[in-house]
Amino acid sequence: MWKQGQSGNPSGRRLAANDDWLPGETPAERVRRRSRERAAKWRQDNPDRVADLRKQSQSKRKDRWDEFLAGERIRYLAKAEAKLAKQREERAKDPEKFRARLRNHYQRNKHEYVARVAARRAARIQATPPWVDKDEILAFYAEARRLTKLTGIPHEVDHIHPLQGKNLCGLHVPWNLQVLPRVENRKKHNRYDGGCSPLPAT
Repeated sequence: MWKQGQSGNPSGRRLAANDDWLPGETPAERVRRRSRERAAKWRQDNPDRVADLRKQSQSKRKDRWDEFLAGERIRYLAKAEAKLAKQREERAKDPEKFRARLRNHYQRNKHEYVARVAARRAARIQATPPWVDKDEILAFYAEARRLTKLTGIPHEVDHIHPLQGKNLCGLHVPWNLQVLPRVENRKKHNRYDGGCSPLPAT
């Protein structure tokens, strides 16, 4: 029988030397094993308490994660403009290197690009009502192409209310479309800028 404070009995309890030793097991390993077994038995006997503790732990982790993300957003916004300016400078110095990097990324992740385009196409089809005038929609794309040729600045057709927005979703209809320079459209991403699109005439 071990005595209190004996090496291999860190808990200080008096443990009986019964016949539950495993082959080659040291006293310290036996203490750890028996501790795990007691913990497992307690979890089995107290499932409600285990569930409550798990919910409390998840809630604490979520709160800490939300705080971390909020801090990361603040840090990113503080450095975003300087970082973007540096990227623009590097792109202007060696545009071919930048294009090669984009091509390499596309080749390594081609399946992701294909899936993204397919999802976008499916969302557009689903968001296009059967009664909408397709010619009016095509007019926006023709105008974007005309402005691109006229100014030399790439233009794109943007959805004022995004097709796959986080808080709201729009339709692929003429009164939800606008022509924007590509840079402005990419800055907007999948957000609603707060503007109001005109309603169709009734």
